[in-house]
Amino acid sequence: MTARAPEKTRSNSLALVSVAAMLAAAAIACGPSYFEIPIETPIRPKMDVSPFQRVLVAGFVAGGSDDVDTNLETVRLLRSQLRTKSSLKVIDADVMPLIEIAQDQSKPPEDNKDNKDNAAGPADQ
Repeated sequence: MTARAPEKTRSNSLALVSVAAMLAAAAIACGPSYFEIPIETPIRPKMDVSPFQRVLVAGFVAGGSDDVDTNLETVRLLRSQLRTKSSLKVIDADVMPLIEIAQDQSKPPEDNKDNKDNAAGPADQ
């Protein structure tokens, strides 16, 4: 009878290991169904900037809401990316309000008669 005790212990150990393996497999199966693997694909440059040492990002004409200044945010993002990922020196300057400039340029010219009178000057009148 003493000889059977080790066989029982072995079968209990084997059963315990089998149960533990099944629990581990179940725990792994309950985890996320996907794994995110970040892949960076470099973008090929579309312009040869090798002859240049500096760059000025003046602004962008972009749509959006009044809550976010898309012009300013786009300029900040591009300047940051150029500083970290290129050898160009980024010129820090005020962002130009290109939307306002574009709107001013698209307005029709004001009274042509008034402009001609002002162009003639006071001596010609």
